[in-house]
Amino acid sequence: MERPAIQLILDYKTFFGADPTNDRLSLVRHICKRNLLVEIAGLNYRLKPNDTIFVDESFDRQRKELDWFTKNPDLYRYYSQIAARYTKSVDDYPNIFNRPACLFALEEISNSDIPEIEDFNFTKPEEWESILKYLLAVNFHITQIKKEKDGVQASFEKVNPKLIRLNELRVKTDPLFTLYRGYRLITYFARNPTYAKHLAEYFNKTYGMDYQFFLSSILHMYKAKVNAIPENNFLFKLGRCQDSRFLDALSKRHREENALLLLGIRKSPFIKLAPREYIMGDNAFLLEKTYYQFINDFWFDCIKQILKPDGKNLISHQRYFADVGVFFEEYLREILTNSFKNYVASVLLTFDQLKLTGAQGEFELCDIYFRADRKVIIGQAKATGIYDEAKYGGDIGKLYKEDRAKFFKNFGVDQVVKSIKDLSANINRLDTTFPSTGECEVYPCIVVNDKALQTALMNHVFNLRFQELITGFSDKNLKVHPLTLIHVMDLENVEEALSSNPQLIWNLLDNTIGHPAFLMPFYTSVYKLLPHISYPAKLLTAFTELFDKHNSQFKFSLTRITNKLIDRIKGLPNLRKNGLAV
Repeated sequence: MERPAIQLILDYKTFFGADPTNDRLSLVRHICKRNLLVEIAGLNYRLKPNDTIFVDESFDRQRKELDWFTKNPDLYRYYSQIAARYTKSVDDYPNIFNRPACLFALEEISNSDIPEIEDFNFTKPEEWESILKYLLAVNFHITQIKKEKDGVQASFEKVNPKLIRLNELRVKTDPLFTLYRGYRLITYFARNPTYAKHLAEYFNKTYGMDYQFFLSSILHMYKAKVNAIPENNFLFKLGRCQDSRFLDALSKRHREENALLLLGIRKSPFIKLAPREYIMGDNAFLLEKTYYQFINDFWFDCIKQILKPDGKNLISHQRYFADVGVFFEEYLREILTNSFKNYVASVLLTFDQLKLTGAQGEFELCDIYFRADRKVIIGQAKATGIYDEAKYGGDIGKLYKEDRAKFFKNFGVDQVVKSIKDLSANINRLDTTFPSTGECEVYPCIVVNDKALQTALMNHVFNLRFQELITGFSDKNLKVHPLTLIHVMDLENVEEALSSNPQLIWNLLDNTIGHPAFLMPFYTSVYKLLPHISYPAKLLTAFTELFDKHNSQFKFSLTRITNKLIDRIKGLPNLRKNGLAV
């Protein structure tokens, strides 16, 4: 049975036998703040450079970074000998240097009162080791989890919320799909009369540009080769005549009492070091400014601020996020239609096409229905996200807001169960060729938008709740499989492959649910069965449109960018890259 790979994160206590001081910053207060930020941003960039999709936490990368931060053979030997105690092979080893620690460190240091030290230079190995000790103290902090009470078994469901904040940061961000999805979302708002004027004003006021230029600029900075040494492409320095408003907006600091939420670096992925000098703190968060973070930014910084004369919101929170949901449905419908357009003798129905009228009035059988012969997908689509306080709270009570049943209901589990129970009585009104006799296989699924729902344990935990609700249901004509969570990026990844070989969908689902005792995330099946992912032509069309409009600002080959970014890890042996961190 497959289980998520578990990788131990080594911390301060591992190497020194005691907890670190609560004042972690005291370990590096003697080092210039600017130098600290550059070194940690540089580490983060080496772990996730702009020409790869996955974070590089390989054994070789860990070894190189340990060498970099010790600068001394004796120090290197000390740390490596202790790490070796936890190392079984170059494929089974612990972790010291990781993206979550880098992001927390950048968040903490950028908002700290550590002083700038004029003409500071590293002169001693001990100064470099101070940064290493600080990172180990950060590892200790970010991996602290609330222990279960004596006698309480630590099930996957209880462990899941403890690891979300680490494992979400290990889920990949595809540069082109993320930017394209953001382009489609922002364009959707731009063409909506309710939002068009506010959107234009928001981008002009916040960034000094229109939204097309904003999107072009994000991809340009993500791929920019601004330094002769590739590993330094996180450093940006503007010339005297270059407009700094965009980078100033992306480097505006936002203080949050709980640094574990990473609100500051999510909202401002650049950090300003000096006038016209900046570092890119995280290139994945830069991309997410166009989609995940944009959804929040546009609400909190613009729409929420627009009030009616009575002091109430002109556009309510409920209305805004319902409109995000409408976009999500339209986007999914397009992907699904293209994916299954060449599946002979199949039936695809989505959203409004699945509405029926019954004794209780109008109802929707499900959000997504796809049938080929005797195999049926019954699905719900959920653009809903988990609030940060619940997502990163670290325990099951906070994640579920003390209401487990409501949590799963809000994310569609109850709806999928009801759809399956209502299927036989209603399906002939929608799918007139549905088999009238014999057994059909039902593949229940929920398509989600929140990256936290893509993490290693979520698919299994959601299926546990599904099995609780479906227990006792019996229909001799339906064989109901385990529930599968599918993230929108998973569908983007398989769209091109399915359009040419749509039968592949059953292999992907069967591989995911093949071991019900523990269900791996759907993306593991994608990477196993589709080691090479193709980008649809619509991405090239959209980006060409963007760059044609701003051709005078950006002159570089989109084809070269696309080819460079197709650097995907293949197969199950590499699943530790997106596995569990403990």
